Amino acid sequence: MNVKIKIFLFTVFAILISACFIISIILLTSIGSNKNTQNIESNSSNIIYKNDSISNEFATLLLQRINKSVDPCDDFYEYACGNWIINNPSPNYTSSWTVYDVVSQNVGKLVEDSINNCNINDASEGLIKAKQFYNTCINVTLTEENKGIVLGKLLHTGRPENDKFNKFLYNNGKWPLIDSSWNLSNINISIESQIGYLKKEFGIDTFIYTYAMGYDIQSNLTILLMTGEMLPLGLGIFSQENYFNDKIMDAYSVLQEKVAYLLARDSNLTLIDGKINKNDLKMMLQVEIDLAKVIQNVYMKPNSNTTDDLYSLITLQQVLPGFAWKDYLSSLLPKTIYDKILDGKKLINLDSLTYILEVKKLLLKYQFKDLQNYMIWRLIKYSLPYMSTEYTQLLADFSAILYGQPNQVTPVNETCLGYVRGNYEMPNLGYAITEGFVKKNFHTNTKDDATILIKDVKESLEYIMLQSEWMDEVTKSNALKKAIFMKTFTAYPDWVMNKTLQNIYYKDLLAPQGVSFVSLNLMLRSWAVVKNFELIDTKTNFLDFHGPPVATDAWYTATTNSFSIPIDAANYGAVGAVAGHEMSHGFDATGHQFDEYGNINDWWTNKSEEMFNEKLICMEKQFSKYCYPNIGCINGKNTVNENVADLAGLKAALKAYEIKKITHHSGKEERLKLIPEYTMDQLFYLNFASFWCGKESKESLKMTLDEDSHSPGKYRVIGTLQNIPEFSRAFNCQIGSKMNPIDKCSIW
Repeated sequence: MNVKIKIFLFTVFAILISACFIISIILLTSIGSNKNTQNIESNSSNIIYKNDSISNEFATLLLQRINKSVDPCDDFYEYACGNWIINNPSPNYTSSWTVYDVVSQNVGKLVEDSINNCNINDASEGLIKAKQFYNTCINVTLTEENKGIVLGKLLHTGRPENDKFNKFLYNNGKWPLIDSSWNLSNINISIESQIGYLKKEFGIDTFIYTYAMGYDIQSNLTILLMTGEMLPLGLGIFSQENYFNDKIMDAYSVLQEKVAYLLARDSNLTLIDGKINKNDLKMMLQVEIDLAKVIQNVYMKPNSNTTDDLYSLITLQQVLPGFAWKDYLSSLLPKTIYDKILDGKKLINLDSLTYILEVKKLLLKYQFKDLQNYMIWRLIKYSLPYMSTEYTQLLADFSAILYGQPNQVTPVNETCLGYVRGNYEMPNLGYAITEGFVKKNFHTNTKDDATILIKDVKESLEYIMLQSEWMDEVTKSNALKKAIFMKTFTAYPDWVMNKTLQNIYYKDLLAPQGVSFVSLNLMLRSWAVVKNFELIDTKTNFLDFHGPPVATDAWYTATTNSFSIPIDAANYGAVGAVAGHEMSHGFDATGHQFDEYGNINDWWTNKSEEMFNEKLICMEKQFSKYCYPNIGCINGKNTVNENVADLAGLKAALKAYEIKKITHHSGKEERLKLIPEYTMDQLFYLNFASFWCGKESKESLKMTLDEDSHSPGKYRVIGTLQNIPEFSRAFNCQIGSKMNPIDKCSIW
């Protein structure tokens, strides 16, 4: 797989140990440090019992999770998490439910409160617009009245609900599957133009994924990445395996057909003979299946040939003359950026010539009608979550088969909160929402405490690296240099609290009242795309947060050598493990290819790399042994980077914690009044494990095993702790027990 993509998705925006343990490592290292605010009970022994409200809350939550009938040395995950699902039943609209989801839901409630109660007179333009987006999204009455009418009108006539919104030109928005007025003779643009137009005007990637990001070779230059590997097909990113599952494809086709009938009704379109053409339906699906095959064949094989080369327009036309590059790029990019490319600037990183060649073959294989059906379906699919109940129920019915979850529609407020909070790829409204969230819920001392803790973990990681046996002195020197240069961002970027800067950022975003959320969604997608593309040929902002602050993730970005922890992780999370995990990515099998400036520049010596790879084999073999009966086994090779990061992260957090204990040692052992049987060291490991408490369906677990670069939560706990001798000492696990195997893997 392409190094850039590994970094950008698997590493950059990895879902991590974050935002979940209500007290976490901060509690463990700070209990006793504020004796003026805590209720401390002491006795004649050398033990101090903490009895303050924070300690008691933590203890209560811990007791609700633990299953004491299990031996912690036999199955620590079941011991730490066995009773969690009993006290935290899964909602009826999801296939998996974890501590991460609970915290995300709780943060969502805080976000909702900050939106509803923000002071409009003191709010920035962005926050006011975000509030309008949210209010429109949760307006169920308006959504139910609109049904599919607004979307149907846009597709059939090309005219948007608001004159200032983007429209379809040349009558090219019609969905031939239900619109008999569509005629190829009325289409006077190329298929390449249509692909580019849908991305720029409506934010829909159909055959090629494009995104402006820092360039690997020269990290301070922002270029346009063009790839197929990250293309989010109708079933999501990295979902190719599902396209070879007959049960899922049958259900997907049913979804497409039922949506088509509803949209035809709401658009007042008369179907020929009153029916959907089955062959058209079949061919539309086959386009998507064939595209999934292309992605898998080009990117998912060990010998996939990807590149970091930059191309000019002229070069692209020379190496791939069969693709209408001018049509595509002129429809895709803002004019100012396209003009630079016309002038000969090398600003495009096409990571695989083979992919475009295969896409072109696919485009030639099918009739324009089939391709049009697929592309418009992709736009419709992005709109379904924000349409009336008839449509969202169809989506829920399909998700029930895809993920093995109940066919219940996700509550509207949760859908809308997730939307305004933004995502890893395009923060969208996330920066605006953060302003209101911080003003109402966030405390400066929390950010300061997290910053100090991150610094401690960073220094511990540096120490661990310098003590490693497999790194030679040259590699250690380079590693230390990279660690020192690494930038950290905690909680939120300062600029989001600057009203003037917020107003500038969101000045071009429209947020009119009285329009449907379907229209607002497509308009926002386009705005975000243009916002991103305008960064092309500018210097990468090393102070950018690289994601929405009001999230429950943390991420490491290789091309800027930076690490970010959003608000949730700083306020609630196991900050030490998060920081250690993410920062260690800068020094793993992919991170070592980027230097302290984020440029591609392998700083490992051949000897160090050889020894590191030998150690990886141990981790690969260990995790490949973990299996679920009748479901599958973990792919140790595909998950090794994340497994190593879990181990390195916990070791770094542990080292920081141990140093903290020494510097704050009071001469007596500290325990919690409500759970006196546990030492602080034991609570450290229980805290680490508790984030992964959860439950998921067989279908969801199968998708995790097939597609995810992370191991399932259960084995992120067991696999990591089996390699930590300090854990076995803390719980007195005998050598040879399941949690204390004789053979261990050690990377750092």
